[in-house]
Amino acid sequence: MGGQIKDYEGRGISGDLEKDLAAFRAIFERDSILRVREFHSGGDIDADCALLYFDGMVSVAIINDSIIKPMIGQGTLPPTINGGTGELADKIVKHVLYSNETAVTGDMADMLRGMMYGDTLLLIDRSPKAIVINTKGWKTRGISEPEDERVLEGPREGFEEAVMMNLALIRRRLQTPDLCIEFFRVGRRTDTKTYICYLGSLVSPKTLKLLKKRLTKSRRRTLSKRRVSPNRKRKANQAIRKRQTPKRSLPLQKNQTKSGI
Repeated sequence: MGGQIKDYEGRGISGDLEKDLAAFRAIFERDSILRVREFHSGGDIDADCALLYFDGMVSVAIINDSIIKPMIGQGTLPPTINGGTGELADKIVKHVLYSNETAVTGDMADMLRGMMYGDTLLLIDRSPKAIVINTKGWKTRGISEPEDERVLEGPREGFEEAVMMNLALIRRRLQTPDLCIEFFRVGRRTDTKTYICYLGSLVSPKTLKLLKKRLTKSRRRTLSKRRVSPNRKRKANQAIRKRQTPKRSLPLQKNQTKSGI
């Protein structure tokens, strides 16, 4: 489904948990790092709930301690609040959750923005509003500028060995539902996790199909990065710089026009 965030502005959720989950799964049907955690909150809340977030962008400890524990462990509302008027999501934010930063919203665009920036979305059955909870927990200390791809301007971030950190870096830079991340396993022996990242509105379906076919039909035993010798790498960089350097025109000789006459 994908699309842009602006396509979902003004759209709300139905309050039916199954239908709302189906809608979000359709939006991110080609995103392999979306995680959905369904559970039942007992006590005074007594409702089915679901958490939606992107793997690698959140803190699992915050989700467990600040959301799941209080929701499943007690789910108790004060006697003066329980059964009264008001939105259930507002009551949960004020009296149940431990998080220091939350927002109740009925706009699907706000929900998507929060999820794609590392927040967790809490959907509650029979509630037309959802709760966006700050659970950001991506890694930033280890990301550094690649040694062989230095730049003078712009961000100095680069990929590392952990694939989830790399996917989180891409998702933070491209905060749009149009970003698709598909998961494969390649290598008969190593069974290496492999991800294809692309924008659904820009990708060529024919090229994408061919790439998937080559990956899934590959008979390679292993999939790893080939090491390049420093001498070969230096020559390649020199060739690139040479191509990028504009050619200087030779000065005209005396009694010679531009046409060479």
